[in-house]
Amino acid sequence: AYPAVTHLGTLDLDFSPQAFSLNRLRLYSQRNALNLTGTITNYRSLLPHRSGNKIGKVKADLTLSADTIDINQIAGTCRAGQLLLAAWKGVPPAPEMPVDTGPTPSDFRPMLLPTWLQASMMLKAKEVNYTNLHVLDVLAAMRLDNGIFNLDSIHARTDFGSAHASAMYAGADSLNMGVRCNVALDTINVVTFFQRFHTLLEMMPEMKNLSGNVSVSADGQFSLFPDMVMNLPSLTATVTASGRDLTVHQNKFIHTLCRHLLIHTRKDLHIRNMDVRATIHDNQLELYPFIFEVNRYKLRVTGENDFAGNLRYHIGVLHSPVPFRFGVNIDGTFSDYHIRIGGSLFRQNHA
Repeated sequence: AYPAVTHLGTLDLDFSPQAFSLNRLRLYSQRNALNLTGTITNYRSLLPHRSGNKIGKVKADLTLSADTIDINQIAGTCRAGQLLLAAWKGVPPAPEMPVDTGPTPSDFRPMLLPTWLQASMMLKAKEVNYTNLHVLDVLAAMRLDNGIFNLDSIHARTDFGSAHASAMYAGADSLNMGVRCNVALDTINVVTFFQRFHTLLEMMPEMKNLSGNVSVSADGQFSLFPDMVMNLPSLTATVTASGRDLTVHQNKFIHTLCRHLLIHTRKDLHIRNMDVRATIHDNQLELYPFIFEVNRYKLRVTGENDFAGNLRYHIGVLHSPVPFRFGVNIDGTFSDYHIRIGGSLFRQNHA
């Protein structure tokens, strides 16, 4: 049940045995307004042919444009409909959030895509609201052919920065499924970003000590098992990040690290520029050496950690008020790390 007035503003279509043309379909309800146009051809190929041979693919070309898509409002209206329907039937309403009862057999079925369909779609939206996320000027282009879905591009901007991405999902064969994606976030305000995605902050609590503007790009791929579980050893990715006018707020760990680096201050640390590159391969993350300046220090950072949480990082002091070079080694695990003084260079097998 959807207890809200929904208007069918315009419906203009043409139909023939060869093609279906939707010249315009306009729907609007509350703050949501949608326009859909498109064509579908060769749909007769879905019917049995007397020759027994295939007569081509179904072809579809659609364009969906929207002034506003308020997902919060749609979800709230659907929930109100559930409550009204349950009251009318005299039964308890379904829980607002799904109850996790554990995996079911349907959770492990491969998500296969049709090979008989060749489709393209363009999505345009001036405004999209979802939870506390306010997205503007969404533009996406996507294709489906031979069981392969391509998100050729998607662009959007928010109150914390702009983003664009592309992706591919191969789903024609359950034994050859995989995902590839490229994501770029441009000039992201770190504080606002984690306010919008607070779950990520729970996964990376140390990021709450960072403020400033960061740009990030990532390109990666991985394969899937037939039960839709990621083949983790197949994951490869390259991540680059650049930070400008960053401020690091000192917590216990950062203050301990500063003491080992002979940085005697409890004030915030300011970093003007930072450029980082890392790769993911063979179940580990490898951080390539990068140099940045903080206070009167020039530091070089490098290291690696595996997906089991074992880490080995090195911070080399290249320039400081101290008249000699030295370094700090960080090893152990994320929950049980050890910091010790060492040389200014990182050794691959022994920091």
